[in-house]
Amino acid sequence: MFLTGQHQADEIKEAVRYLKAHFDARQHYWYGHYYAARAMHQVGGKEWKDWYAKLEKTFLPMQSADGSWSRVERGSPGAVYQRSIAVIALSVPMNYLPIFQR
Repeated sequence: MFLTGQHQADEIKEAVRYLKAHFDARQHYWYGHYYAARAMHQVGGKEWKDWYAKLEKTFLPMQSADGSWSRVERGSPGAVYQRSIAVIALSVPMNYLPIFQR
């Protein structure tokens, strides 16, 4: 909806409610957080700030002392995948991927 310019569409509000209600859902946990971070960044404002704070609060304590996310979570494809998603999701505010820039 955002990419089509419909920034206030009811579907966006409903999607935000859904993402917030399912933040801790275990199904597709890492993959889901990758896309949820992108979507919430597009929404912006307080919703994004709150989401990102929760993402940091969740992901950073899972990080090992050596900087990796090596404790493999249940249902994860593996440590490398998990680490990659964590880094990409946490780097969303840096706007590294041009397609997701505001």
